[in-house]
Amino acid sequence: MANILVADKDETMRELLDVSLRRTNHDVKMADNGEKTLDMIREESFDLVIIDYSLSALEILQRLRENDDEIPHFMILSAKSTPDSIRECVEAGAKDYVVKPFNLPVLIKRIELLLQIAQKGLSGTQP
Repeated sequence: MANILVADKDETMRELLDVSLRRTNHDVKMADNGEKTLDMIREESFDLVIIDYSLSALEILQRLRENDDEIPHFMILSAKSTPDSIRECVEAGAKDYVVKPFNLPVLIKRIELLLQIAQKGLSGTQP
């Protein structure tokens, strides 16, 4: 069981992920804006943050890094599918980038893989 933060301004998306992740026995917290997301990350330890790009995902990663805060694994969800968008998110520290709309069962599998990586303490990169 993992502690996951889902941050998206779309209530339907938050609810979909909440129900799906709880079915796989995870604890889920939710945020609907960037400031709340940042505050929650600073107040609680999360195994994974699933955040919509539009909630200032890159700024949140930058602010965490600037303050030497602990940075959980980030999965960014976005309607943008350009190589530049994906590259900038990965360079900022995101462990995964998923384009909306997505296939829910595939997304859940990707989440489980990221959680396995997080539990092993691996960065997901090879030497």
